Amino acid sequence: MARTKTAKPKEMFKAYDPDAVPDFMPFPPLSHVVTAKGGEAAVPKLNDHQRSWILDIGLRNLDLPGLTGKAALDVYNHIKSDAFDAKAFQHTVRPQDRAEEATLLALVTAWKQQQKNKKPNAADNGEASDAEEDEDGRRGLLRGYSKAGWRVAIQKVISNKRSAAKRKTKADKTKTKADDAREGDTGEQDTGESAPAESRGWSKLLGLAAYSGRDKFSDDRHDTIHEYSKTLPGPVNAGGKFRMAERLLWEKEDQAAWEAAAAADENVDWVE
Repeated sequence: MARTKTAKPKEMFKAYDPDAVPDFMPFPPLSHVVTAKGGEAAVPKLNDHQRSWILDIGLRNLDLPGLTGKAALDVYNHIKSDAFDAKAFQHTVRPQDRAEEATLLALVTAWKQQQKNKKPNAADNGEASDAEEDEDGRRGLLRGYSKAGWRVAIQKVISNKRSAAKRKTKADKTKTKADDAREGDTGEQDTGESAPAESRGWSKLLGLAAYSGRDKFSDDRHDTIHEYSKTLPGPVNAGGKFRMAERLLWEKEDQAAWEAAAAADENVDWVE
């Protein structure tokens, strides 16, 4: 008798284990540089422990696609504040730390030169959104990077998780509508030349609602859009101002680049 192989359930992310986090957290490499409100922030690359905390502790059981406006911003800020108190974001200060952190300036300079060679003014991407003052030395938390830079890095993980959740929700809806269309079929013979009209209609409708470059822009730059919306005049409510700010900022973006980035994300399981 053939032995059947039972598939194990796939873990969507590695569970966070504070005991596995080293006391001497390595100096993080540079991810990129962002500018906003006349200032710059170097954004670190998060390590596996930090990403695990965000996904396993900070975002567990949250309905990210259902969060919008001020409610979303409040949740994001709460996650970022809690993250800074987690062991994954701490580091026991050592004498050699200063020498390691001194290399950051050279890394930023090299990154800017690389972006300048690619495209003029590419470094000015407006991604930084936190106007908080830098805090130095909290048990070696910052490790040479500003708090704004750390918050941008955390927001990126949150946005990627939200994007993955939104795509999964849309895929589930597509499957449900297709199943409903099949169940509602009158039983007429299918020649195989085309799908039922109702099914084709749903596929077209949901296809038009696919994850777009503007969706990705809104996810990745949520905090920036929110901050800008607060500067807009008029009696419009907060939700309306957010949409207005999103539209105004979107018009200034390289929209083709965002569309390409959204398309590249389609086959990536950011949650994993």
